[in-house]
Amino acid sequence: MSVNSPQTSSLLGKLTGLRIQFLLSTEAKPEFRQDEPALEVKMTRKGGEVLSYRFSKPADPSYYALKRSDWDHYFKVAEYSVTPVKEITREKLVQARTDEASSGYCQVKRKPWAGCTKCGITMADKFIQPPTAARF
Repeated sequence: MSVNSPQTSSLLGKLTGLRIQFLLSTEAKPEFRQDEPALEVKMTRKGGEVLSYRFSKPADPSYYALKRSDWDHYFKVAEYSVTPVKEITREKLVQARTDEASSGYCQVKRKPWAGCTKCGITMADKFIQPPTAARF
């Protein structure tokens, strides 16, 4: 499996660009329903720390309560802000390698990677590893 880099970048952009409407609380409250998240996105940072965004639907369905794992705050986020994040599924983020790609041969020149230097496609282009900042 490899990461679909454009989709991963899109997801990270959507998460970092979320517009917070206001601070709901600095304490967990039952009405936030954080124990029943509607959506949770987890990613691993370079240092190995897992960062999660947990979106839950409070009693008022017009917004989401957001809790980031590295903050003590609970935020109100508009439903329309979360919808684009929900549209990016794991299936869109991860793609299977083809048999040819996983065989160690250049798909353009049909030579082993060590012998293929003329096509301009590097091993990194074909064997994209999940970035440490966004493992799913």
